[in-house]
Amino acid sequence: MSLVCTHSCSREPQTFMGLPPEIIIEIINFVTPGDLVSLCRTNKSLRRMFFRKPAAAIWRTAQSNVPNLPPCPVGMAEPAYAALVRDVSKYVGADKPDAVFIPTSCSKFLRPRGRGYVDGSRGPYCLREELETGKAMRDAMKDTEGWVDQVNEHLSIVNEEATQLKTFIRTLSVSDITWKETMIKAKRESVRNKLRVLGWEQQELELSDGLKRQWDRIVDVPTPLTERNWAYLEVKLVSLITVNRSQIPDVHEESADM
Repeated sequence: MSLVCTHSCSREPQTFMGLPPEIIIEIINFVTPGDLVSLCRTNKSLRRMFFRKPAAAIWRTAQSNVPNLPPCPVGMAEPAYAALVRDVSKYVGADKPDAVFIPTSCSKFLRPRGRGYVDGSRGPYCLREELETGKAMRDAMKDTEGWVDQVNEHLSIVNEEATQLKTFIRTLSVSDITWKETMIKAKRESVRNKLRVLGWEQQELELSDGLKRQWDRIVDVPTPLTERNWAYLEVKLVSLITVNRSQIPDVHEESADM
């Protein structure tokens, strides 16, 4: 008995855009703003879908999936806010799988250091061009009734929103450090358990200082211990254990000499 496909049946693979609206809504309930940003960068159809005004509710739903994330600032579009926090999160090393956003940490996202870097201890600062523009606008608007009060009120709102976002980012940084420490600790134990299963004794895993530093550089990386990673680690670590073993004096030989 053979199954006959009707003319209405499509042989083309189902795409995200082709999913029923109720399925898309169900998926949105589990994504973060960073996920939406990544989706929008895949193709024009998704950008058109999520960059429309009615899609603001979708972005707000995604924001609600992030614990303690402040609401979108006044005057900023939800997609722009999501991209802002996603990019800022790269500077604090938010590369854990269950993080708010899921970027890949690399050197280009590290905080700038060295000559030309201003750490903020010197107080507020801005570009000279921005200062001149601000002075010109103030001079042009100083006679407008209520303008100064409106500007001060706006700045008060901006400062409050910035304070909330800064607190969130600091919390993200602390949680990221804690997560990395926890993952490294669990990875160390998993590596030692795998080596014991292979027949290595606990004494053989106690390395000299020089070899221990090499061991730590290889193992203490906050990445999951997959089968592929273990295949690489096993070769490196067994090599270190073998070298360390050759440096341990044989107790029986020493006793015979005595």
